[in-house]
Order: sequence, then C-alpha cells, then structure tokens
Amino acid sequence: MRAAKYVFALATATACADASAGVAWLSRANCVAGVVNESVTYDRPELSTHYMYTESDHVGLGSYGRARGLDLARLPSSPGLHIVALGDSPFVGPIAQRMRQEIAEQASVGSYISDSGEVPDLRQATRTAQPALASTSLFGKRYHSLADIRPHLRYTPISLSGTLLESHPMVEATTAGGVSDGRWSGVTRSWDVAGLGFVRLDESEYRETGGSITLVKEWLNSEVNGHPATLKTMRSDDGATLVSISWVTESTDFRLDLQPVHVDAVEANQQTLLKLARSLGG
Repeated sequence: MRAAKYVFALATATACADASAGVAWLSRANCVAGVVNESVTYDRPELSTHYMYTESDHVGLGSYGRARGLDLARLPSSPGLHIVALGDSPFVGPIAQRMRQEIAEQASVGSYISDSGEVPDLRQATRTAQPALASTSLFGKRYHSLADIRPHLRYTPISLSGTLLESHPMVEATTAGGVSDGRWSGVTRSWDVAGLGFVRLDESEYRETGGSITLVKEWLNSEVNGHPATLKTMRSDDGATLVSISWVTESTDFRLDLQPVHVDAVEANQQTLLKLARSLGG
C-alpha cells in the first residue's frame, strides 16, 4: 500500500459536509463538498482557529479518525479521482448523517443552514494575517498580482481571459496545496466585484504529485465544462451567505466561492457563480 501522508482537518463542531465551506477552506479542501484530498499539506492560516489538524500516515488514525467521522480504511490507495456513494465514502457516523441532511436541504430549497450556525467572512479572512507565519518564506505571504506569485508555483493557474474577473484588480493571491523544491501545487486568488460580492478561486494541481481525490456522488448536482461539480449555498442563522461551486478535472481541483452582496438572491447567485466557473480557462 502506498505510504502517503495525509493532513486531515476536522471541524471541532462542524460536520465535514458543512466542510464544503468550512473544512474545505483549508487550502485545497481536505473535505470539499464531500471531497477528501489526500495530497493536501498546507492549510489557510487565517482560518486555523476554527479547526484542529491531525497528521498521519495512511494507516495511522484508525479508531481516532472513525470517532470523528472519518474511516481511513475507505480511502482509495491509488492516485487520481474517485467518485463513490456516501455509504462507501470515508465519511461515517455523525458527519455522514449531517452530509445527508445538507444534501437534502440543498436539493429541496436551494441552500442549507451551517451546522455551526455561522458562515465565515471571506473579506475578514483575507484581511487577517498570522504574524507568526507571515514572516516565513513558505506560509502567509500575500501577493497582489499573478506575475508575482507565478515563480512560486509548479504550474500555470487557470486563465481568467474573457471572464468578469479579468477586468477587476485582484485583492490578493496566496500559495496553497503542497510544496516541493520551493514551489507550490496550488494558489488562492480573490477579488471584490462591485454589485456581486467577494469572490475567491482556489485551485490545486494533483496529478503530478500523485494525489488522490475522493468525491461523494450524492453531492454532485451540477457540471463545469463536462466535469461533475457541486453547487451549493450555505447560510447562517443571521442570514450570512456563502455560495460555492467545486469541481475536479483530470489534473486539478477547483473551488469558486462567492460572498454575495444580495444574500437573498439565492438562485441568481448560484447561476452567476456557475456561469463564471464555466467561463474560466477560455
């Protein structure tokens, strides 16, 4: 069996389905809408206070993982993309139960309430820096143009040509995913789009690193240019909203988030985000 190393992020009070907008935020989605990305080794530091992290070899967590809703014995040992039913996925117990509830809510009313009752503020996360990490060469450094961050990446990020983001200045870009020889497999970029809201694009190349990604079939409710996708809206008790779409190609996994200006325009926000996702790479 391949001795891959994993970094799992378990929300202390948030189910992993809610992780599509919670745990998912840990730099390339250890759990994105029911996604387990085995190759992730870097988390977004500005959100780290919401979670605890456990690092282990492939066979390491055992009953510890199952007690928290992850059965690591169900993780595929082969690299690449795997789509499985929730009942066959690594998510078990309360996490799986919560995922089923959120899938049903999203399908019936077009959104679901965050298990924690809260939705993180993307703008605040962008403004908040971790001084202990920001001074290092690997973590916390923020860039303001693609040209500046490109030398630190192992691949060319997806093109924004012809999209609505092309005409807007980038708020920031940060490295994400895994690092090898000083270059990263992923990047997170964000924009503040007038009339729409705060937009963040996460992407990470996984094929060349031998990463394995597992998607839960029941969460796949849309598609982006022929690739199965998860389109969802998470809301808080006070009305805060986060719209997201995530999809995986043969080489890269993507997540596009929108913190909308018009929080009640649920369907319109989702369709705008879907259109934007489909326009990437043009």
